Amino acid sequence: MPSNQSDRWLYLSEIEESLLETITDKPGSATEISKRTGYSLSGNLRFILANMVARRILVIGPDGYQVNR
Repeated sequence: MPSNQSDRWLYLSEIEESLLETITDKPGSATEISKRTGYSLSGNLRFILANMVARRILVIGPDGYQVNR
């Protein structure tokens, strides 16, 4: 967890936990993450990813979404 981050970010839904595990293994774009997880881009995936970025769980880097370390 980043030193400037509250431990409240650790409370994740099951989908967020699944996404975090997938992204920890290999960063990627929303499309790549969708393919690896089976979550539809037309569903809430983009919203969930954006929310995780806003909560500083994820950052968007050169390889796509990645865990904020």
